[in-house]
Amino acid sequence: MRVMSHLIWFPLSQAADLVAGVCSRLGSVQQPSSRTLMMKLVGLLAGEAEHLDTVISCLLDHSFPTDSNSAELWQFLSADPALGGQMMETLVVKLQSHHSSEHRASHTSAAVSHNSNIHGPIQLNLSYVSVSQGT
Repeated sequence: MRVMSHLIWFPLSQAADLVAGVCSRLGSVQQPSSRTLMMKLVGLLAGEAEHLDTVISCLLDHSFPTDSNSAELWQFLSADPALGGQMMETLVVKLQSHHSSEHRASHTSAAVSHNSNIHGPIQLNLSYVSVSQGT
């Protein structure tokens, strides 16, 4: 339980680095108990509400193209009933958010292309643009 108490205070900025390190090194670890320990560490981080989104984002960044190590890590994490459900909910929200931002970007792109008086269509991809409103 000592590890869990330290993970609660684990800085968000370092959570992604830790998960990325596990993802990149898992393939070089051959001892099953060490692999399991590394995957448990990711599971403990994901089990903390403030780290779940960061863990999933990092796992998605390191899961494509899929290899046996990333597949094993996803399977390990999804085997925990509570964590698997939380992860699935977070993935669905991420997919919905991504889909709606792509949908908005394609409509913006089509509107700009249609209304352009320049020598051809201009297409803007705003899916990666973040706009903040000042007060």
